[in-house]
Amino acid sequence: MGGVAIGTMALICIMSVLNGFEKMISDSFSNFDPDLKIVASRGISIDTSNPAIAKAKKQFSKNLVWSEVIEQDGLIATDDKQMPIKIKGIDEAYNQVNDLENIIWSGSATFGAKIYNNPEGIMGISLSQTLAVSTDGYDNISIYVPKNRKVNLSRPDANFTKTDLICVGIFYSEQAEYDDKYIIMPLSTVRKAYQFNDSYINSYELKIKNGKPSKIQSELSKTLGDEFKVLNRHEQKADFYKISQIEKWSTFMILSFIMLIATFNIIGSMSMIIIEKKNDIQVFNHIGATDNMTKNIFRTEGIMIAITGAIIGLVLGIITIVLQQNFGILKINSSFAAIPYPVQLKIADIFIVIGTILLMGYLAAEITVHKIKFAK
Repeated sequence: MGGVAIGTMALICIMSVLNGFEKMISDSFSNFDPDLKIVASRGISIDTSNPAIAKAKKQFSKNLVWSEVIEQDGLIATDDKQMPIKIKGIDEAYNQVNDLENIIWSGSATFGAKIYNNPEGIMGISLSQTLAVSTDGYDNISIYVPKNRKVNLSRPDANFTKTDLICVGIFYSEQAEYDDKYIIMPLSTVRKAYQFNDSYINSYELKIKNGKPSKIQSELSKTLGDEFKVLNRHEQKADFYKISQIEKWSTFMILSFIMLIATFNIIGSMSMIIIEKKNDIQVFNHIGATDNMTKNIFRTEGIMIAITGAIIGLVLGIITIVLQQNFGILKINSSFAAIPYPVQLKIADIFIVIGTILLMGYLAAEITVHKIKFAK
């Protein structure tokens, strides 16, 4: 019983921790990723003058805030360092779609707050640390982007457009994908650097003001047609959520295998009880009890051991999770701060764990009563 209880407690706690990590990362995504994102079904660009876009904007004007975005590869260089980056061009509506202000570590979340001769940018915290850049405006920063023309092999520098930059803000999204290599710039600056026309973007990022997200996504997809894809947050990070689920259920399978070994204790305990009650079983048989009746008694006892152990383990697990949620007993030491291990208990996980334990308990009891012959 003790092994079953400890195993149940471990299963509930570990699955809750994995749920907590998924929620924590998902919440950090929400600071940088929109409620919905429109991308082209074919290719990487969208023409803002497309009639389907104009129709959708008119139809969902009361439900959605639209922000035009360009995302391209580039190279950033300072006096002594250079590295490849992702450049994200945003328009004036972006801060209404994504709460950029909420993740600003230093400086400003808006452009034009200070007067500089050079274009302004907001970069990820890890990128700024790698380049030793601050928001004081004294760093020499240059952005290099490829020109849209044939490659000049005799003069490699002629293949790139150089844009000098001032860092006005540093963001901390808690996601290495963004903090390590993203720099945010005004949409007009990015268009000019890449020599894009005024109707060129890579995506629309949308904020849902009102309405049910799934319904709006479905209706918006119908309005835009097959030319565009409308992605919700899970679909924007499909690989992350897929890996997260694989990790969770792989861990569950490994722990379930350990639990299966623990249930052999039930087989051992049941065998010892049957040997101890050998004389009582014989008396039972002499007064007319059949082997099936006797087996049912021991089968029920084995299942009761599993149920009792599962209930004790479940209670201990829930208590542990509640204590962690309220007091943060166990902490993660990160490079910036010590944060409590995130936990999130899901009702579905409780039923899955209890069902797994009861199934193993039943199989253990069944194996025991079928392997032992009762003397008459």
